[in-house]
Amino acid sequence: MEDSIKFTRLRGKVANVEGMLRLKRLGKIRLGIKKLSASTGKEYPSETEYFVCPKEVREVFGEQPTELHGMFLSNDPEEIYQEKLALYGSTGLKCHGNGEMAMRRNEEGKWEKRECPCEFLKSDEHPNGQCGPQAHLMVMLPKVDLWGYYQITTRGINSRVSILRDLKQMQDMLGRIARIPITLTRVPQEVTYKGKKKTHFIVTFKPSMDIDAVREFLANPAN
Repeated sequence: MEDSIKFTRLRGKVANVEGMLRLKRLGKIRLGIKKLSASTGKEYPSETEYFVCPKEVREVFGEQPTELHGMFLSNDPEEIYQEKLALYGSTGLKCHGNGEMAMRRNEEGKWEKRECPCEFLKSDEHPNGQCGPQAHLMVMLPKVDLWGYYQITTRGINSRVSILRDLKQMQDMLGRIARIPITLTRVPQEVTYKGKKKTHFIVTFKPSMDIDAVREFLANPAN
């Protein structure tokens, strides 16, 4: 009797789950809170100088942490940091794009391609626009949970520039970004917009390594 062939994975057209094998998101870490306007009675977002964390993260790092210890799960920057233009409606994400092309839900709920940006983009000329840039940084917090990541979302240009700069420096210096301990912090930065100065608390990070640890790592990068 012939030995039976062992099958371990679906292949071909029926193997339609690969695109669903994403990293597991454990929760969101926010950069602000909602406040209630005394004049209008409506909620509005207000930036904080600390990370607004889920309960299990606060139990490890404190109620209002300005510093988190983590690491990234991939060497591909586009897997752990993603930017897009996003438009939300009452049912969630309605349209998202990269500034050249976008995908928008039609009245039937199906996604359709369209040019980007469009008339909904918020700008100085269109201050009431509903679409704007946002970015998601995915970071694992080993002291909290080893089996997934937490998502940090920012819409501020200063944090986006800071994150991209830090990713590039880390890659240039160490040759990789995955599984290297990092320290994330909220740092005050004064910015000027339309002649007015304001302090924002940007997101930044760096490897949790001193110069001796960096030298040892560069001498033995495979470790």
